[in-house]
Amino acid sequence: MSTIEPASTEPAATEPSAAPSHHTPTEASPYAAAPVPIGGDGTSVHYAQPPSEPRTNTLALLSFIFCLLGGLLGIVFGHIALSQIKRTGESGRGLAIAGLVLGYGWIAAILSFFVVAYTVSSLRGAL
Repeated sequence: MSTIEPASTEPAATEPSAAPSHHTPTEASPYAAAPVPIGGDGTSVHYAQPPSEPRTNTLALLSFIFCLLGGLLGIVFGHIALSQIKRTGESGRGLAIAGLVLGYGWIAAILSFFVVAYTVSSLRGAL
């Protein structure tokens, strides 16, 4: 059977630094990424960064905003945004589609209003 030896209570020997410009951690944080060795000797350590989320396409956001206001620009921005999102991989596809749906909905509502208004006015003239 092997015996467990108590941990040493002596502080670890450290070399004094000429210019302590940054802190090098002596213990790994439980939240830090696992170190990845770099180089042939394996002594250099690089901490991986968490992946960043893709940016939201600006035109997709503008498409949604302008279509809430009933603007025709929202439809134009929505189509351009979908094309850019497909090419660049940015996020915001849902905003662009929502802008297009709202924009075309506004156009359908306005056209329906004019059709109903014309029909009512022509029926009144016939009576």
